[in-house]
Amino acid sequence: MQRKPPKTAPPPDPLEVAFRLLAIRARSAAEVRRALLRRGVPAAAVDETLASLSRRGYLDDAAFASAYARNRGVARRQGPRRVAADLGSRGVPREIAEAAVRGAFGPGEERRLAEAAAARKWAALARQPRAVALRRLAAHLSRQGFGPEVIAALLRERFGGGELPEPN
Repeated sequence: MQRKPPKTAPPPDPLEVAFRLLAIRARSAAEVRRALLRRGVPAAAVDETLASLSRRGYLDDAAFASAYARNRGVARRQGPRRVAADLGSRGVPREIAEAAVRGAFGPGEERRLAEAAAARKWAALARQPRAVALRRLAAHLSRQGFGPEVIAALLRERFGGGELPEPN
């Protein structure tokens, strides 16, 4: 019995793959590049596809970074350091990420978001001793990307002054 040779799938159309990816959610150019290369698209075709998408306005790292920074700050209560790091991991150039973060976090915005995140977390720490609760709150805010100066001022002013209920 003779075996048939395995069928090889034709290489995917890079523009079609990119449009499917972008239909799911906005992506950076680096994310689209990685996805196309992972699917076996030749590097030259990837470059051509990215250039075509950029010319047509479907890929714009600055617009992506700006929308991402606003969304993460407001919806997820993440600080500017976390948002900038996330943008970097998505392949957005540092200059573009920093500009997007500056645009999304206006004066006083980081403090306002830190207060909202702290108030939400504080309720979960109600059963902890005060020192433990403050330490855990500071760690949580740091992981969320808020700067040490904002965290220190917030803990000193809001939690040292007794404006929020003290945990047991």
